Amino acid sequence: MLFAASVEWRKTGPNLGTPHPLFRPPILEFPWDRYSFDLDKNGDKFVVNTVPVNDYSSFVLVAEQPK
Repeated sequence: MLFAASVEWRKTGPNLGTPHPLFRPPILEFPWDRYSFDLDKNGDKFVVNTVPVNDYSSFVLVAEQPK
């Protein structure tokens, strides 16, 4: 399960808000799970490397036009 929490930076360090669940991607098992997803620099888009759900696999690229 991937979670999100707000972060407020203070002089003493980060203050984390209450985490809330986002979604459960079908990611790889431990120890490879730490390489299964990444975020863009703004933290509002995900790239997820998932486990295939059938006997074949495909590659799908979704790209956004630069603004």
